[in-house]
Amino acid sequence: PPAASSLSEVLTLGRMPRPQRADIERQKKYEDKMLHIRIELVTSVPQEIGRRFDLAYQLSDQSLALFEPVQRNTGIQGGKFLERGIYQSAVTGVAIHEDELGAALRAAVARLNHAAFSAGDDEIEILRRRFRVYNADDFTFEFFGLQRPEAQAVTNSRIDGIFKMIVHALLSRKVDIRAQFHSADVDQSRSIEADEFKNMLAKAGVTLEDEDLKLVMAKFNSGRDHIWYQDFC
Repeated sequence: PPAASSLSEVLTLGRMPRPQRADIERQKKYEDKMLHIRIELVTSVPQEIGRRFDLAYQLSDQSLALFEPVQRNTGIQGGKFLERGIYQSAVTGVAIHEDELGAALRAAVARLNHAAFSAGDDEIEILRRRFRVYNADDFTFEFFGLQRPEAQAVTNSRIDGIFKMIVHALLSRKVDIRAQFHSADVDQSRSIEADEFKNMLAKAGVTLEDEDLKLVMAKFNSGRDHIWYQDFC
């Protein structure tokens, strides 16, 4: 079978049962808040090198899921990769805690800023497979009290001006942004590519030049080629 299937099957086998009693305090504290961390599979298998995922971590119940964006010319179809569930930490033996994710993100920030960090500290282990953290959404950085790496920080006033224009145009047209995003996200990966984003805006009556599109993509995904739902909506 293809590597994608084998890896997914191995990961799904290790899901922990949900606790019989929900943690009411966690649910009250976090409600529907979710962390989104971008991770890359650590592997030497040629077919799996470069595979990247969005780790979506539900704070209220410590469950997580993995989504894989489409990667053109790779044969990777994208979509939901790992079913939502509670997965055992290789460190503590109980459910993976947000503090482990925060520690890995903190090490990733140090790595990207060319600061000192211990090898492996920027990685997360899920069911005996290791994933290296390389990015996160704005909420996740704020949740852990971290700033984006200097190389990824977007402060250009031109970008802010473009974004304000988009927001104003969408609000003035009373566009349901979430519905438009879901409609454009045909593979249900919770992310859309640059051309899909541009077409989504065009359908809403917002025209964006290619150069401005590149700047907006940089704002939402640090220059990569996808915009994630959590970042934009």
